[in-house]
Parts: sequence; C-alpha cells; structure tokens
Amino acid sequence: MKATRMHARLALDRLLAEFPQLVPLEGTVNGGAEDLIEWDGIAVSAHWVEHLWRVADFYRRVDSKTVKSVLEIGPGLGFSTLAHIAFNPHLKTVVNVDIVPVLYLATQFLKSTGCARVVDYREIHSAGGIKQSLGDNGQVTIFQLPPWEMPNIDIEFDLFLNAASMQEMTEPIIENYIRHVNRLVRGYCFLLMGDPDIPADGDAVPARYIRELLKTHFPHRTKITDGWSEIYERSSYVPQLLCSGSA
Repeated sequence: MKATRMHARLALDRLLAEFPQLVPLEGTVNGGAEDLIEWDGIAVSAHWVEHLWRVADFYRRVDSKTVKSVLEIGPGLGFSTLAHIAFNPHLKTVVNVDIVPVLYLATQFLKSTGCARVVDYREIHSAGGIKQSLGDNGQVTIFQLPPWEMPNIDIEFDLFLNAASMQEMTEPIIENYIRHVNRLVRGYCFLLMGDPDIPADGDAVPARYIRELLKTHFPHRTKITDGWSEIYERSSYVPQLLCSGSA
C-alpha cells in the first residue's frame, strides 16, 4: 500500500505540472479507503489518481467544450465520472450503466461525495426513462442505470466510455450494448481494451470484434501509448480514442 501511495503521489505531481488548473474533489476516499494521499489539504484516493491520468489522455486530444454528456458502461464505483467532473467544467450529464449490486454501491458512494446530483434507478423508472429535462438543473447530473433500462434513454451523448470490461462479456451482450452506443453517441468513444491488432489472450473476447462493431459509426481510431500507458504500465490494455465522422 505504501508503494501504491508513493507512486500515486509522483503521478499526481507530474499531472499537476501539466494541468495546474486541476483541483481535488472531496469524497474520493469515502467508505473507508486506505490508499490515501493528500492534495491541497484534501485526502484523495490513489486509485482515483490513475483515473485522472486516463481522463487526461482523452482531454489532451479533445476540447472539453465539445463534451457535455458522457455514457459509461461498467463504471464501477464511478471514479472515472469524478475524474471527468474534475477535468471538464462544461460537463452536464453522465449516465452510468452497470449490474445492480455494483450500481447500488456506486449510487451511495457518488451521493456521499456531494459533487453532483445523483439520480437513482427509482427516479429514472418513475419518469419513464432518461429525458433531457431530468438533468436540466444547472449542475452535473449523474444517472445510475441498470442495463435493461438502456432502451429508455432519450438523450444523445458526446462521449462513450468503457474500461476493459467489455472484453469480459459474452458476444451477445456486447452486441446489445454497442447497438445502443451506436444509437446514442455522436462524438467519441474512449476505450481501454486490448490492441485490436494483437490476438486476445485466454477467454477474452477479441478487441478486434468490438472494434468492428463500432467501426461504421466511429471510423477513426487513435491508439494512445503515452500518458497513462507509460505511468501505469498496464501492457495488456491500450487506451483508444474512436471518433465519429462528425467529431
């Protein structure tokens, strides 16, 4: 744990040298996190620093003014959501889709941070889905959604996110998710997955399969080998930015 905190401290200092406007968010250590480091007098999670580096890779290449809405499948507790909030003052809407046990814990965690309005499944279901008016309140709104409610999303997104989990799913589930991504997302996909040019290991779904499902709507791909990949050396996964024809 000490080595993890030391690495996070070094990684954070390097990130702040490039992005001095970044400020810490309260609450990333809520729930009893043990990987604490201090940032301007506020305790933050070392794990969150890694998410900040991933998000930095995206905003080095895309103007934050063009990203006001984000859809993420498999966000876990929502550290990437908090990283985008820290980086992007123009962000208005985030929709997080995950399995119910994770979604429940993440909803309570994100509510505890106080950094955004968090809308849980009950409110979404009562409203008949996600409509623009639900998030039009002058602050970032985070919708916490189970997978079966995706057909009831009635807004468009500038950015789709997934970090590694799609390659752990079955092909029919991947196809269903990407059908909604192609329907809803108009700008970018930012994926952490295996290199589509290299065969997958073990039982993982090949990254090439996922890339092909997205290729028609997002024809332009950039493989990112600096930034997060250098700092954290997760050699089995590569951040990849996909752009639509209109982005």
